[in-house]
Amino acid sequence: MGELILCTYKTAERPFVIPDSGFEIYTLEELCYYLEDNFYLLDKKVLNYSLCRWLSQEIGLFRLSVELEKVLRSQTSVYPGALLIMKKSGFYREEELEELGELFKSMDGKTILECRKVKGDQYLKQEKYALAAAEYRRLLKPENRMRMTDELRGFLYHNLGVAYARMFLFPEAAECFREAYQQNRRPESREACLYALNYIKGDKGEDKGVQMNLDLETMREVFGKFQDIASNGDYYKERQKLKDALDDNSGISEENKKKLLADWKRRYKEISPFS
Repeated sequence: MGELILCTYKTAERPFVIPDSGFEIYTLEELCYYLEDNFYLLDKKVLNYSLCRWLSQEIGLFRLSVELEKVLRSQTSVYPGALLIMKKSGFYREEELEELGELFKSMDGKTILECRKVKGDQYLKQEKYALAAAEYRRLLKPENRMRMTDELRGFLYHNLGVAYARMFLFPEAAECFREAYQQNRRPESREACLYALNYIKGDKGEDKGVQMNLDLETMREVFGKFQDIASNGDYYKERQKLKDALDDNSGISEENKKKLLADWKRRYKEISPFS
C-alpha cells in the first residue's frame, strides 16, 4: 500500500490469531497488511473458515465472509481468497490489485523456499536492497541450502550479489556472483562477477578470476561491455560528476557541490531499510 490509511472498519474485541506466530489481528486494515507483507507464508492455516467467522462476527463483514468461504471451498490455492479480501477492503488502487494478482499467481506450486525467494526479489524490485540482502542471507543458511537445487542456490547467490552491488559493496558482490556461477554455470553470473571485480582496488579478485574459467574471447567481450558502459552509462556520468566535485580546479561552485552531495545522500538513504 505504502500510504497512510485511515481505519474505517470496526475494531474486533477478540483478535484473529495467526497460527504458529501467534500474531494478533484486530482490524481489516491489519489483516490486509499482514496478507501483503507475508504473502509467501500464506496457507490454509491462515485463510480458513475460522477467518470467515472472525470477519463476520468480529468485524461485521458478513457478505465478505460468505464470499470468502465460497472461494476457499472452490479453490485449492489460498491466494484467490487473499486477493478477494484486498479487493473488498477498498484500500488498494486497481493497478496495485493487478500487481498483487500477478504476484499471487506466481506463488502457486512453489515450495516455501521458492516463495521466500520471491519475497527477496520483491524487495530487490522495490530497491530495498538491504532488506533483499537480509532475506537472501536467511535463505542461504546451511540448513536451507541442503534442501535447494543447484539452480535455486545459484539464483539466490546471484540476486544477493545484485543487492550488494547496488549498495556499492563490490567485494561481497563479486564473491556472490562467483558462487552463483559455481552453482548454475550461467554466463550472466560470470559476467556480473567481472563487472564487480572491476570496482575492487588492488589484486583482491585475481585468484577468483582464475576459478571463473575465463578465456581470451570472454575477457575481450566483457572489456568491450565496460567500454560501452564507460561511454554511455549513466553510472559513469555520475562517477565523472563525483570526480569533478572533488577536483578543486573543476570550476564547480561550492553551492553546486553541496547540492550534488545532498542528492547523493538522499538517493543512498532511499535504499536503506530504516529510511
